[in-house]
Amino acid sequence: MITPERTPFVLVLEKRALKAFRTLSTQDEARVWDALLRLCAEGIGDIGQLQNEPTGSLRLRVGDMRIFLFLEGHRLTRL
Repeated sequence: MITPERTPFVLVLEKRALKAFRTLSTQDEARVWDALLRLCAEGIGDIGQLQNEPTGSLRLRVGDMRIFLFLEGHRLTRL
């Protein structure tokens, strides 16, 4: 089981990200959390570099949703 304590990256959620989570259905929220934890723990996910953005700007695709992230060392920020 993947838990936040076992991930090699620190996932930091900004205030606006937490607000966005409240708008998701319970099922979608679970899918997003699972995708974020899998990415942090195993590096697995439909991830891509954003073009014309600073280095470390990433996009994680979860179904028809897009999660925008910023990777800085071992710190992964969900924007």
